[in-house]
Amino acid sequence: MAYSVQQLARLANTSVRTLHYYDEIGLLSPSRVSRNGYRDYDEPELLKLQQILFFRELDFSLTDIKRILLSPYFDMAAALVDHRKLIELKKKRLNKLLATIDQTIKKLNHETSMSDEELYDSFGDEEMKGYAEEAKQRWGSTDAYKQSQARVSKMTKAQMAQL
Repeated sequence: MAYSVQQLARLANTSVRTLHYYDEIGLLSPSRVSRNGYRDYDEPELLKLQQILFFRELDFSLTDIKRILLSPYFDMAAALVDHRKLIELKKKRLNKLLATIDQTIKKLNHETSMSDEELYDSFGDEEMKGYAEEAKQRWGSTDAYKQSQARVSKMTKAQMAQL
């Protein structure tokens, strides 16, 4: 089934302007544009938009998403497996942060004690380091990976913490 830009925006919980912008930057083009300028999207574009939204959810930049999706080595099924792993890691990390918040609230209300180390336990990044190593093994020889590493190496400690 073909979707208009408005229908797709509603379906994907995004805005028409976002879809227009994605087309403008060459990230997601409609399957066809009618004579009156209406954009139509078919299943391949729906699947590509889903990929874009997963990458955005994982805080990838639009530039990186475009580079990944245009890569001749891009495999959508493999990407979905990777998205799942990353989202599971993110979920686990967020659950740890929520538990730390709950524990800290109890500490502030004098309901429990909490060591100074426990205040910061959930901020560790061992799992993310493991994923970074896996990414290096999988994509370490690609130009996109090398460019990403070059950007990361120039980041300040504050920028790394934000990332």
